[in-house]
Amino acid sequence: MANDTERENWNNDAGPHWVEYQDQFDSMLAPFVPMLTGVVLPQSNVLEIGCGTGALSLALSDMASFVTAVDISAPMLARAQERADEILAASIDFIEADAQVDPIPGGPFDVIVSRFGVMFFDDPVAAFTNIHSVANEGAKLAFVCWQDLSKLEWMQVALRAAAQHIDVPPIVPEDPRAPGMTAFADTDYVTSILESAGFHDVTCEAIEIDLLIGEVGSGIDGALAHYQGGLRSRTVFADADDATSAAIEATLREMLAEYLDARGDVRIPGAAWFVQARA
Repeated sequence: MANDTERENWNNDAGPHWVEYQDQFDSMLAPFVPMLTGVVLPQSNVLEIGCGTGALSLALSDMASFVTAVDISAPMLARAQERADEILAASIDFIEADAQVDPIPGGPFDVIVSRFGVMFFDDPVAAFTNIHSVANEGAKLAFVCWQDLSKLEWMQVALRAAAQHIDVPPIVPEDPRAPGMTAFADTDYVTSILESAGFHDVTCEAIEIDLLIGEVGSGIDGALAHYQGGLRSRTVFADADDATSAAIEATLREMLAEYLDARGDVRIPGAAWFVQARA
């Protein structure tokens, strides 16, 4: 089966983790929502790839005629459906499906969007070919994906703090294009994938933005909790004794203080690509 590793991860580790920390992730990624809703014309039929816990889906439903939102993570889809039910949002269909290989119902679509949900395919050309097959001619494709790790200060700060006290394993695979959060860091690679799948007029706009770490008003303590609760942090710190963990926490607390803004929020730079194309 395609994307077995990602399916396992998002149903057993990453997915439940995102559900638990939904509010923090929603706050952190909120600036990207207007970019994606901004490409949707009223009454459009919209497809969202990798909808997660539904934050973008709900925003899209405010203006689209209908939203079909797909993901491979059952726990995240369940939470997304709960959120839609809470506000009686009936114009969204949440579907457990692998956009690389599964038929996608609800098409043809006028707009296809994704917020950091398209970098995990085993075969991205096959995935976008499948997506292209359910798009109207001239349909708009728009998604955001992360740039290179070197541009993701919000990821690096905790690793730098830990590296002062323990050996930190590398977090980027040997193959930079392997499925993962930075797999689409190379825009030439992204363009070649989309063009091979039948899309055209591809553009990649650099987005540099300060990301909220923790929840609004939670300050250094909230940002620290965000990192301590992270799946990667749990792996990195798993073998650290209490004294070492305390030392890492103290170092990280000092580093986070450098990013504290006047409102008491920790905001750390990140960088993404805003990719757009036509079917």
